[in-house]
Amino acid sequence: MNKRRLVCIVFFLVLFGNIVLAEDIEIRVNSPDKEAYSVKNIPLNISLNKRADSLSYGIYDSFDLKENVLCRNCKGYGFNKKIIKTFKEGLNELVIIAKLNGSESHYPLYFFVDTKKPVITDISPKSKSFYRGTFEVKFKEQNIESITFT
Repeated sequence: MNKRRLVCIVFFLVLFGNIVLAEDIEIRVNSPDKEAYSVKNIPLNISLNKRADSLSYGIYDSFDLKENVLCRNCKGYGFNKKIIKTFKEGLNELVIIAKLNGSESHYPLYFFVDTKKPVITDISPKSKSFYRGTFEVKFKEQNIESITFT
């Protein structure tokens, strides 16, 4: 691979972050997306442009990478049947790893799982009273994306 092509690939990865190339293996993660999920059970769907010796995902745990092999001698995972994996509450930092002839392709993936409802700790004025004007709601929630009162 010449330097110019490598620079173009790196530029594409920095801009779009969708495909990582090494040994001409392209990894495309169709699911999970880089978003927030309200469930812990998330479909895992990964495709490769060519058959790899192994396809796995790694989870960072205290600076160690715990690798889980998904399949061997395969071209993807999660196409023949829907595969659901359970992920932890909060930020999940994964790396998808495709291995071929001793070389590895890596695809970093970050997504958030938030299944816990916010806890209201105090309301002012007190509930069951009619009030027109300003009111206050105190709550506990670690991952605030938006707030809607109904």
